Amino acid sequence: MSTAMHRTLSLGLVLALAACSNPRTSARSIRIEELPRRGADASSILRGRVLGFDPREHRVAGYVHVEGAGWWSKPVDGDPAAPIAPDGSFSMRVVDGGLDEYASIHAVAVVPIESTPPLARGTARIPAELASLAMDAKTSFRRTLRFSGRTWGVKEAPRPVGPGGNRFSSDERDVYVDERGRLHLSVRRRGDVWCASEVVLLERVGFGTYSIQTDSRLDVLDPRLTFGAFLWDSYGDDTSDNPHREIDFEDTRWGDATKTTSSQFVVQPFPAPEHLQRYGLPDLTSDARVTRVFEWSPDHVRFTAARGHHSVRSIPAALVFASYEYARAAERPVPTAGREQFRINLWMNSTELGGASPPAPPAAEVEVVVTAFEFVPAAR
Repeated sequence: MSTAMHRTLSLGLVLALAACSNPRTSARSIRIEELPRRGADASSILRGRVLGFDPREHRVAGYVHVEGAGWWSKPVDGDPAAPIAPDGSFSMRVVDGGLDEYASIHAVAVVPIESTPPLARGTARIPAELASLAMDAKTSFRRTLRFSGRTWGVKEAPRPVGPGGNRFSSDERDVYVDERGRLHLSVRRRGDVWCASEVVLLERVGFGTYSIQTDSRLDVLDPRLTFGAFLWDSYGDDTSDNPHREIDFEDTRWGDATKTTSSQFVVQPFPAPEHLQRYGLPDLTSDARVTRVFEWSPDHVRFTAARGHHSVRSIPAALVFASYEYARAAERPVPTAGREQFRINLWMNSTELGGASPPAPPAAEVEVVVTAFEFVPAAR
């Protein structure tokens, strides 16, 4: 058998060889011990340790996830896997250029030495073949902040990424929490480019009731912008047609200032019947405070929007101006709980609508104030 043939075993055999490597069913495991350093003493090396595997028969495949740019195999210099030393340690270079230094997730998996690891080249989902392998993954952001008693990562991308081919700023002038504890997101011009903003909740809290409170004139948001508050799973491993477990609040007219509705509730995929409900925000001239809530359970997603700021347990019915219930059905699955994270962003949307890159900027710089985030776990 040639070396090339030997190294491209069928997927079935790879999975059979690796089945006993699942840390849920054996003591064999892998762990990341050191991520690449950032800042003045930056390094490109990830280090870790493998337990219970024969280093002569296994090696380590690496992956990084860049927010808005997908998953990428590492290392890439000739062979997408690193050897395991006799003592179980391993190291690999995971910063090769591009946006690697901005990666928010680093993942590693133990693979049989004869196999070719599943490759990722900017894919939206982590390779499905990794699900049965011994894995470890770590999330980290170059900058974090505290908002509503929780830690959030600040998305950063100096090159165009999703959504909408935007650049994302982590500058403290563009994304910050003020002295009153309110989160500020913005779309601003920095030099000769416009930058969007996004924060990512570092906790994964699962089924329950999610709420955000805003205090900005989102009823008159520039139609070239989208304000979103949503769940998103970067791993994309749900087996339904909503692999990223995406559930959205969005304020946007998608570039059309004549739209009579300003906002939407969504359980992706949005083109499917009854997955999207448009509605209009009321006139917020005298009071811009709005509370949005969705309750996510295995059977339904229930959305509510109300004037004013309220706890999820005490929203006056008289102040509710929009609601929608998405109920599970044969053709309408509800996302399962996984590794989803809650996110809040403000971005330019014209590229999503078929426009040229870079996306068309708003008429002026825009800032949105989010006064609170609340989560109440589902009853057990």
